[in-house]
Amino acid sequence: TSVYVNGKENTYYENGALHTELSIKNDKLEGIVKMYDENGVLWMAIKYQNDKAVRGVCGNGRELTYTEIENWNNRLEVNCNY
Repeated sequence: TSVYVNGKENTYYENGALHTELSIKNDKLEGIVKMYDENGVLWMAIKYQNDKAVRGVCGNGRELTYTEIENWNNRLEVNCNY
């Protein structure tokens, strides 16, 4: 399920828990995007500029490396579980 209001779009798991908080400007990701697991725990927060990830932090506080950000932009898997 997805709800869009005033430049913000939230998506939800089937159980009703928040999945993703998106910040959208001019049809592009802009600002902080937050992703949660099915239990509502923050998994990752990514800062976007002009639809491209520029920084990120895992829910455990670990900052993403440059390589991980590039992988994210190329739609490759990034692991926050270590």
